[in-house]
Amino acid sequence: MIDATRVAEILNTYTYVTPTVRLPLLAAVGRVLREELRAKGDSPPFDKAAMDGYALRSHDLGGGSGAGEIANGLSEFAIIGRLGAGDVPQAEVGPGQCVQIMTGAMMPAGADKVVRVEYTERVGDRVRITQAEPNINVIYAGENRKAGELVLSVPCKLRPQDIAVLASHGISEVLVAEPVRVGVISTGSELLSPGEPPAPGKIYDSNAYQIAAYCAELGLPYINYGTVGDDPDAIRQTYERALAENDMVISSGGVSMGEFDYVPSVLREIGAELLFHSIAFKPGKSTLFARRGNTCVFGLAGNPAASVVLFRVLVEPTLYRMMGLEPQDFRFRGTLREDIRRSGARRKEFRPAFYHEGQIQTLRYGGSSHMDAFADANCVIELDVGVTELKAGEEIYVRPL
Repeated sequence: MIDATRVAEILNTYTYVTPTVRLPLLAAVGRVLREELRAKGDSPPFDKAAMDGYALRSHDLGGGSGAGEIANGLSEFAIIGRLGAGDVPQAEVGPGQCVQIMTGAMMPAGADKVVRVEYTERVGDRVRITQAEPNINVIYAGENRKAGELVLSVPCKLRPQDIAVLASHGISEVLVAEPVRVGVISTGSELLSPGEPPAPGKIYDSNAYQIAAYCAELGLPYINYGTVGDDPDAIRQTYERALAENDMVISSGGVSMGEFDYVPSVLREIGAELLFHSIAFKPGKSTLFARRGNTCVFGLAGNPAASVVLFRVLVEPTLYRMMGLEPQDFRFRGTLREDIRRSGARRKEFRPAFYHEGQIQTLRYGGSSHMDAFADANCVIELDVGVTELKAGEEIYVRPL
């Protein structure tokens, strides 16, 4: 049984990264950007009005470009034109002149300030300034990004706002990581698929649905190979197919030390190398990690809690690394609302809890088969090795679900 530090070290030795593909922007949402993109020009490419109003020379107002006082300057200006977004100015603004301008329009030559329309009163072809304008109200060329600057940090998972940034720079397609293809297998002769009629000695398979749902949440394609009974030949055939068709295979069940736990021996028979099998985690002690070529395998314990916890703690970070993205540690700290005690402390333990406004409320939890407890949870708490008791008011790490 290896500890959490050693588990992380072993997972970090698996360095396979999926290939890249060039995609149109909207097809790249949720993918990991794998190329450095620099601005071809300034953004915005020209000085533009930040609001509707009148573009004029700030000097004419009696001060510098930021002056709001009009006591010593002009209060009335001749309107020599009008500019909307997309228009190109044709005339230069001179002393005592202004141009009516709309938000986003290019600033005319000679003007360096926009007085918002609310601070003006128009009479015919002239406008009177009725209130001091304290702001410049101009967005300058290159204010958002200078030509040659990096547009997005690489690698990064592309969010809708990232797509907007790329589009604003005229970029229409990007080089991104191929998504990790995931195969999902559930083992156990006791398993039924949801929708089948109940039968004596049988239970419904929840693990495959949970793992597949996590993959869907991450935007990853998956194949659910269904349930496989405790038959080494059937397990072997299913694994051979899954290993050939995917980058990662996630199975549940069949990894412990029982007579019918065939998964470890089957993996060895088909040429996979077991990198660990038995970890100091609760739930999930029997978890294994293996690889054959570039394809890796997570063999999770059959209890549902192991699927919840270990996907978030071990599988998800590995998926991100396979796409070339270093996963973030999403843990944060909260304060316990009640005492916690446990009898054994040889393993790192995860328990379902509910976090709200800095406070952690533990939930009624009957052990690793008590899946319903996780429906009420929005996080798990982490109890480190050697910790047998925590008092209300102490801080502890929380991992969101």
